[in-house]
Amino acid sequence: PFQENIVGRITGFDVQDASALIARTAFYDDVIDGLDDWKDNAAVMTGNGLEFQKFPILNGVVWPILDALGITHTHGEPMKFPTGEQHFMNLRIENGLKQGDFNVEVTERSQSQREGFTHEELWEIKMDGILNALMFRVPLVKFAQGYDNFKSLFSPKWWIQTLSDSSNLVKGGEIQQNSNIILSNAHGIWFDYSHGDSALYTLGGPTILGQILGRYLPIVGFRTPLTAKGEYNVREVENMEYGPSVCFIEGCGCGKIDSLIPTNTLANAYMHAGVNAYISPSTYSAIGGYLEPRSILGNTRLGYGIPGYLKANKNAKNGQYIETEFCGWMFEEAYTELAEEDCDIGIALRNARNGFLPDQIDVTYLWTPPLEDSKYSLPTYMKSTAKGVGNVPVEKYAAVFELNLQGDPMWNPYQPVNEG
Repeated sequence: PFQENIVGRITGFDVQDASALIARTAFYDDVIDGLDDWKDNAAVMTGNGLEFQKFPILNGVVWPILDALGITHTHGEPMKFPTGEQHFMNLRIENGLKQGDFNVEVTERSQSQREGFTHEELWEIKMDGILNALMFRVPLVKFAQGYDNFKSLFSPKWWIQTLSDSSNLVKGGEIQQNSNIILSNAHGIWFDYSHGDSALYTLGGPTILGQILGRYLPIVGFRTPLTAKGEYNVREVENMEYGPSVCFIEGCGCGKIDSLIPTNTLANAYMHAGVNAYISPSTYSAIGGYLEPRSILGNTRLGYGIPGYLKANKNAKNGQYIETEFCGWMFEEAYTELAEEDCDIGIALRNARNGFLPDQIDVTYLWTPPLEDSKYSLPTYMKSTAKGVGNVPVEKYAAVFELNLQGDPMWNPYQPVNEG
């Protein structure tokens, strides 16, 4: 497919929002003139549950034993597990935005949430009933919502903040509102997305049951949906105060507005809150390289493992970053073209979409679950040739069509590298 026309949508909750968007675009220079440092800021944030790993012991020993014994289980596919993938992807994005002279702030995992739980709020939850008093782990929640990456563990300042009130470390909402360019990767749907995912949602019960056995065996553990407090949902986003930002939001369906009531969609909530361009997939999507099989120490595996992490870390220090795929590839092409060509947002996205298939069509992935497997009962249009390793052409074609622009396609956003 080739997109010849430059397409965008003037949208929002209602005609008043659409009128405000037109006004912000027409008088853009006047709007940003009083925003000072905002113009030069960019936010890069990723969440939990975006990385997958196959464990040699589980996949090579545990599951085969269960199969041999005739014990039914639902595992064998890669499981959500922090591998470092998103950390290295953030480094790549940060480097790319700095080429446009942006001041970039990066958050990972639950620090990217809109807001966190204060010390007082966590103890209020703990005292709410006998089960909570016995099982709710305040220190564990503090740790989970304040943890950024492994470097946090070696920072005395981080430990002091975490043990006192780690909600001060959860700053995604503040950073987004203070940023001209926003890139986010999280699990979502058309009315919300969350960076907390499993790292917060499963907290609340006995650790051994809820956090370990409950993930790998069919045992029901105790769960507390703590993620909900820091979600970016319609109710919260509509009351936030954004500048005329450019948002690249990766989350399944976070860009969908068709066949839905306008006030029920996250895309329109962002436009209502002041954003000028919102680019996000309208259906299930993929951004991370967790679909890519890597050859590490002679073994093809899914997930980094320790050797792979160390190798990727060394490469990043030398300016060699992991590759982008799917929506992430198009996001990068778009914001890079904005800076290098000083072009309109519609042109940047159109060119990114047109360049995706020629660049990526022959790239192979380990797509899981195998989409043509009959046990998943997927409709024909979602099936592909991927079984084991393949180039998943159907999913790549879908990626081209699912990224859409909410906003005026002829608008040229401020880029620090092109000003001065």
